[in-house]
Amino acid sequence: MNKKTFQTITILILLIFSIGNFAQDNRTLETKIADILAQMPTKNLTHRDKVMNELIELGPEGFQKVTALLTPPGVDDDTAVRFALNSLSRYASQFGKYKARAFAEENLLMALKKQKNVEVKTFLLNQLNLVASKRTIPEIKEYLTDKELCEPATQTLLSLNDKSVAKEFLQALPSAKGKTKVTLVSALGKLKCSHSIDQITPLINDDDLWMQKTALAALANIGSPNSYESLLEEAERVDFKYDATNATEAFINYTDRLGEQNEIELMKDACEEIFDENTSTELLHNYSSGLAIYAKYLGYEVTPFLLEAMDNEDKAFRYSVLNLAEKIGGIADTRQWISKAESSQPEIRAEIISMLGRRGDELAVGFIEESLSSTSSVVREEAVVAIGELQGAKSSSTLITHFVKGNDIDATKSVLLQLLDKDHLIPIASHLEKTNGKTKAGSEPSLS
Repeated sequence: MNKKTFQTITILILLIFSIGNFAQDNRTLETKIADILAQMPTKNLTHRDKVMNELIELGPEGFQKVTALLTPPGVDDDTAVRFALNSLSRYASQFGKYKARAFAEENLLMALKKQKNVEVKTFLLNQLNLVASKRTIPEIKEYLTDKELCEPATQTLLSLNDKSVAKEFLQALPSAKGKTKVTLVSALGKLKCSHSIDQITPLINDDDLWMQKTALAALANIGSPNSYESLLEEAERVDFKYDATNATEAFINYTDRLGEQNEIELMKDACEEIFDENTSTELLHNYSSGLAIYAKYLGYEVTPFLLEAMDNEDKAFRYSVLNLAEKIGGIADTRQWISKAESSQPEIRAEIISMLGRRGDELAVGFIEESLSSTSSVVREEAVVAIGELQGAKSSSTLITHFVKGNDIDATKSVLLQLLDKDHLIPIASHLEKTNGKTKAGSEPSLS
């Protein structure tokens, strides 16, 4: 190839690329936007990311032209526009997409200022939820007193997960009214803002039930010791029953928050109030919640209260009590439960035996073996199951002896079949030759 031919080919190649680049660059901004919107929505995440990069490459001017296409509901179909903006916010919210996130935040804020329609502004605020930083705070705090935009603006600020935004809610609260005030109180509760207590506490006596409910929930979540009397008084006012303000639930949640903040003595007082006020059948779920909170923060110290609660006549409630006891354990604790079982009526004794078996408490083996000789079939059957749970295959000789005596045949057979394979069942078969017809009948054909 001579030099002239080489130069000609080179020029042709450059010309081809130039024509291609010229054609690409020749697209107007409007055309590029139309091409992007034509691809919305897309379920393919790889393709979505590619299109979002193209949207970012349009720069602020292109982005603002896209947001200008947003319309209120019922005016025009802006579905593709909304998909594009939401997809960009989601794309920019991914870990490591710092530049994309900053771009989205800056331009959403710019669009927010330009738009006048409340619904369109709400949509833009919702997109900011995904990409907002502290930079957004001064730009949208003015909406906190706007009855239409307070809710979406509040959610955007809460999405920052930064307690510093609480001061904006506090400043807006005195002048807020109606739903706006409710929204701000709820936000301050979610942020656990202790500085808001003085403003929120009077609202538990507001004429509006929704405001009362929101204020009680907020105080409960903040969990200040200073709110104890106010929250207890409201729960007592409704006799710890359900009401529209959820006063009882608020006091129970408050009790949990006290424990979480290591306000243990006050938490104990609150729990004991719950125990004392909720002994009737329809309120036992509150009693159970109080016991769960006590156990959560004080462990084995709840045992005396659990033992006392076992005297209740409600079987479902006792079951919830034993579920708590099952998770505690310890030598001293087990001894207390054994003592309680020994002094209890057969039904409760059986329930305690079942709990000791489930928690795998070997210290209880002797007591449970003794219970196999109880005059109560309920106690014996629970003892059979508990022994199997505690000792596994080691309990087979004890259970075989019990079985051969003809006691609790079905329960014992069931446990043995779970514990032993066919080869280990042979000793039982040899014992059966010496038993009465009832035991033989109960064993066949399962143990043969």
